[in-house]
Amino acid sequence: MPGDTYRFFALAVYVLGLGGINYQNRIMKKSIVCMVVLLMAGTVTADERLFKKIERKLDRDSLKGLAFAKKLKSKRSTEPDAYYFLSSLYLNKFGAETRLTKRYSALNRAASDAYRSTKYTTKHEYIKSHQKVLINQIAIQIESMRDTFLRYKDYDRSERLAKHYSRLTGKHLPTLDQLDSVKQEKQKEEKLLLQVTLTVDGKYYGMPAGDEDIGPIDFKGEKELLRLINNERVKKGLEPLLWSFDLSRAARYHATDMATQRYFDHNTYDRIDGKLVKIGGTFARIRKFYNLRFVNSENIAAGSKLSKDTYRQWYTSKGHYANMFNKKSKYVGIGVAYNPKSPYKYYWVFCTSR
Repeated sequence: MPGDTYRFFALAVYVLGLGGINYQNRIMKKSIVCMVVLLMAGTVTADERLFKKIERKLDRDSLKGLAFAKKLKSKRSTEPDAYYFLSSLYLNKFGAETRLTKRYSALNRAASDAYRSTKYTTKHEYIKSHQKVLINQIAIQIESMRDTFLRYKDYDRSERLAKHYSRLTGKHLPTLDQLDSVKQEKQKEEKLLLQVTLTVDGKYYGMPAGDEDIGPIDFKGEKELLRLINNERVKKGLEPLLWSFDLSRAARYHATDMATQRYFDHNTYDRIDGKLVKIGGTFARIRKFYNLRFVNSENIAAGSKLSKDTYRQWYTSKGHYANMFNKKSKYVGIGVAYNPKSPYKYYWVFCTSR
């Protein structure tokens, strides 16, 4: 704080703390209160002006803007604006680099400066929304690059990236043991892709046992639907949903059951002598396949071949939208089935757990 400003605040504290009350004191107190408010408002405006000044310099000339941000950082080591723009520039550099080591170096700097920007942000409310967007972008790149280093078995760099992720988001990336578990699930999925899926003539009766393995008829479509949902979740500041092998079996089972028994409902039905008979409820059926965590939602759709069309159906429906973007949901399973003899031909199911 400049010396004159400091002395002014000291005087204000002294006068406002005077015990005697008279007309002159009251007038002086009111005047000082107004001046303090105006001074504080002026400080916020100055901070905003500084932010926009750096932004303009970067727009005109990125090198000069970078030099200005570095100079500002050296003079005012706790200035969040300087770290924010340095982080943005290093993130851009990360995108432009082609060599893995240079990409890692740029991302490492971007993450470090982004953390310092948030660390030194106190009353700079105007910058917080910018920081949130930047941190989300960095976090996505950290996850991707960490996967790359894990494939190369570079555990030191992957661990450093995981620490950056934790500091920026307050959350933790999966450990190596957890990643091994996910890898095993993916191997199960790949194995299922080689199996012959259930034919349209096959039917299930009664409640499932939970060991039914129905291979996907459109695995790419299922994963594309997940990608569309997760992209929107990230934009909304939500965690992306994690693929669950067992929830996917539950989703494919119900999609297949609806297609072969020719009905459309969350509950499970059997068609006996041409009539539909209710067999069981939604969550009781899902828990036959998946009982590790609390199952909290299911979406169903029919009639669309493409995942993007199914996504639009759910996006424009209030209840389905709420299920896709439930902040408490963590794991997801998606399944699609096809029967040309059924009323809607294509049936989609989406179910989640916490």
